[in-house]
Amino acid sequence: MNKMLSSYTVNVLQLQELDLSRNDLSGIDAISLGTFFSKSSKLRVLGMQICKLSGDVMNEMMRVYAGEKPELQELYIGGNDISNVDGTLLGTFLRKFLQ
Repeated sequence: MNKMLSSYTVNVLQLQELDLSRNDLSGIDAISLGTFFSKSSKLRVLGMQICKLSGDVMNEMMRVYAGEKPELQELYIGGNDISNVDGTLLGTFLRKFLQ
């Protein structure tokens, strides 16, 4: 997965929906993941349920993604242990979706 994120193509950047649910993303590089999503400006639906994501990975992803105004309309992250997500960062991240 890390290789895919670092070698994405223009076609991947045109994705409107991506469902990574039920894939083990516990070893994913969070900065690469966030950068991938920030470059995928057409992405409207992202499923990441039951992916073994940690709060630390979510925090890094939100930091990278924070400077962007995403087109994302639906984000599914249920079933992951994100108990240590930075609440302030999460609030900032979510506000971007509500603008």
